[in-house]
Amino acid sequence: MDRLPFYLTFAAVVAVLFSISASDILLGAALAALLACRHPIRFPPVKLPLGLFFLATVIAVERSGHSLREGWPGIRKFYLCLVLLLVSSTFRDRTDLRASSARSPA
Repeated sequence: MDRLPFYLTFAAVVAVLFSISASDILLGAALAALLACRHPIRFPPVKLPLGLFFLATVIAVERSGHSLREGWPGIRKFYLCLVLLLVSSTFRDRTDLRASSARSPA
């Protein structure tokens, strides 16, 4: 149970090659498992650039002259940045990286 967030994160990253909807479901499940297992959440060292990107996107949608509904698809995709958070929180050391690369076909 302790490694469940790791396995779900790995599956979400790999599933995007086959099915975007399956990857989205696994991404949500990985986040839920991470919170349920009470693992420490580690933010990657890209907080400032990512925050500026989010802010610039919201400002661009707001100032575009279009309705929020027309700009919503761009904002809705912000959840994909959860992959950064999940990978940095669940892949803890080099053994995790070696184990995941050994599992994936080369």
